[in-house]
Amino acid sequence: MAAICWAIWNARHERVWQQKYLRIASIVASAKGYLNQWRISQNSDFESSWPNFQKGDGVEQCSSPQVDSIKVNVNTTLFEDFNCYGFNFVARDDKGFFVEGCTKLIHGLVSPTLVEEMDIRETLNWIKDHQWQHVSPKSDCLTAMQALRSSIRMISIID
Repeated sequence: MAAICWAIWNARHERVWQQKYLRIASIVASAKGYLNQWRISQNSDFESSWPNFQKGDGVEQCSSPQVDSIKVNVNTTLFEDFNCYGFNFVARDDKGFFVEGCTKLIHGLVSPTLVEEMDIRETLNWIKDHQWQHVSPKSDCLTAMQALRSSIRMISIID
């Protein structure tokens, strides 16, 4: 059901923002593909080409949060036509129930990777403000996740 809902949302997004019309068969195929990708990601034999990959640490696949913990999904949206971008984060408990969410719209235009990194920073501040313990932030921005997991000291342009 979630895969179908995601595919319908994606078709709506394509219509509203890209003026693309998707046929029902394309929406169903997209949902099947998404569900298949999710099933593959749940495979415990999944291997990553990333050199800092540590099997079993939760980075290699989608996973539920530990008992009595919170998972915060981080995402960004770029609105190039309107010269702005948005930060989005949603907190869910270990049972998958919604705890709290936040959305921020900021005027200006920066690179997609920088927006993702700024979103992660905003998310970490949001988590800190709530004084939550046992929180796992999740992002699909590979470069930002690699930077966070790296032992290399980096200078931030947003400090």
